Amino acid sequence: TIEMNFYQSLNLRFIAAAAICFAIGTCSIYGSPKIFAKSGIRELSARTFPGSNVKAANRDGTPPVDIAGAEQLAITEPSAENYINLSFAYWSAKRYRNCVRAAQSALELKPDDPIAYNNIAAGYQSIARWDSAIEASSEAIRLSPGFQLAQNNLAWELAQLKRVVENVAATERLVSSCPI
Repeated sequence: TIEMNFYQSLNLRFIAAAAICFAIGTCSIYGSPKIFAKSGIRELSARTFPGSNVKAANRDGTPPVDIAGAEQLAITEPSAENYINLSFAYWSAKRYRNCVRAAQSALELKPDDPIAYNNIAAGYQSIARWDSAIEASSEAIRLSPGFQLAQNNLAWELAQLKRVVENVAATERLVSSCPI
């Protein structure tokens, strides 16, 4: 299977690779749905290259996450890993509260999982619940002191919380200086 970004497939050096992978029917081209809609590539693929596998992708170029599949797997084969994967799928789909709940379900099965705590932190970050995010990142680091992603998340969360506190203080000063 040859995989490429849609923009790369338009670049001349990738045209030969695109022709080959479409011909053998194992090509995945990732790009936003708007690009595909404007280009007509779905219709072209369906008519001209029936064996090809053309998919839309996330903004960062990664293939889309199958939430329904992750939900089904977590239900039929409940494990901390499956709930963590479901948590990531929810986070990728911007369903942050579901992300937190799925990671909490992982913790019910494996209470000392630093990845589950990190996913909880990521979910709380995304809805600006800095106190809860800091608590979850801190627990992830306590369980796995070398967990760099959790350390990075904690540093970012603390910086965001500091910014919020500074904004609140500035607003209070402004309000107290206004005659009413």
